[in-house]
Amino acid sequence: MNYPQFSTGCPYPLTRSNPNKMKYKIFHHSDNSYDIVTEDGGVAAFYHNDECFVTHYYQRSLSECDPANYVWDELSEGKIYIKDWEGDPKVSEVIADALEWLMFPAPTEGWELDQSIWNEFFPTTEVFNQTLTI
Repeated sequence: MNYPQFSTGCPYPLTRSNPNKMKYKIFHHSDNSYDIVTEDGGVAAFYHNDECFVTHYYQRSLSECDPANYVWDELSEGKIYIKDWEGDPKVSEVIADALEWLMFPAPTEGWELDQSIWNEFFPTTEVFNQTLTI
């Protein structure tokens, strides 16, 4: 897949606990929308608009945002890439695509679901509790 790349490299410091693995968390909201957050602050969100899935890939990182402010307003101050999905992909496919965009190339040791990261922005009240193979 060809995704837009940051022109000057990653705009925020990588603070991963393991440089070869990336932690992430997923929120599944009651309206069937999802937020995906990686441990280095990357964010993607997707929802179904009654016709197709739509993914928003945020170029701005959570590390650049103030948790006292509304996070979506702050993330929207940066560039947002939007993808309208054709057909009827599985939720796991949309999640895998978002993770691939958030960390390209993929971490050599894979992804680790960790619902404890970024709680100051995304409390762990609406987490995604399914096991995914990514």
